[in-house]
Amino acid sequence: MCPQFSIEDGTNKEWRCPDFVALDFEKTQLIVAEVSTGSDLGRVAKKADQIYKHGIPKIKMQLARIKSIPDLAGWKVRMQMFVREDLKGDLDKRIKKLGFEADVISLEQTFRRWKLEWMIEQR
Repeated sequence: MCPQFSIEDGTNKEWRCPDFVALDFEKTQLIVAEVSTGSDLGRVAKKADQIYKHGIPKIKMQLARIKSIPDLAGWKVRMQMFVREDLKGDLDKRIKKLGFEADVISLEQTFRRWKLEWMIEQR
């Protein structure tokens, strides 16, 4: 997992930084994740759309340089968006309207499981 993965613009300058880029070796897929606690879903959806349409090809070109992982640039890509529970449905609709697929996951659901396990261990 790489936080703030720097996507190059083609001239070795930074174009954009998704919050996380992770390699899922089990499913041979690349995960591009954005996390937002804010309520400006227009901005979140626009950034995700730009990364999906323009960033993924750039990421794949960068990853093609990594020769130690065969066909890394050919791995499928999955977008994951983490937002507050109360905004999940709205972001889902916005992303569908933009015409691409992404997993929209609530931050509360993500951390609820962790918190519960942590609380049990503390008892």
